[in-house]
Amino acid sequence: MFEKITIKEYCERENISRTTADNRIKSGKIETIKEGRNRFVKVYKVNKSEFANSLKEDIQTPLYTIDYIKELKKIIKDQKREIKILRKELNKKTNLLLEEKNTSIDILKQYIGEVKLISNQQKKDDIVVSTKESKKKKKDKKSKSKRK
Repeated sequence: MFEKITIKEYCERENISRTTADNRIKSGKIETIKEGRNRFVKVYKVNKSEFANSLKEDIQTPLYTIDYIKELKKIIKDQKREIKILRKELNKKTNLLLEEKNTSIDILKQYIGEVKLISNQQKKDDIVVSTKESKKKKKDKKSKSKRK
């Protein structure tokens, strides 16, 4: 069980400042209850001597609890082993994906380079064709002027 005391009473009892009490409340080291506008600190009723004696006593753990704990440890060990295996598989797949990505990037770079070469050749061909057309036009003009 616990009793409710004000924060001021708690500070006096523990011989601490109000700021220290507020810090302990914020960090969760002290449990509080809010009733209306007032906030109270939960102080659990345990005699120090009884608590110390309870720690000194040998605690007998039932056998079924020990078996259960062993079983849980085995499960944890198996899960850790499985996690290692899964991590290895994940690393392999990640490396494979990175290799495929790099290969795809190289292929795209080659394709872009070829497209640039083709587009540059077409521009050169267009320039050659346009200069030829202009020469033809000049010839046509000359021949028309001679006919007249």
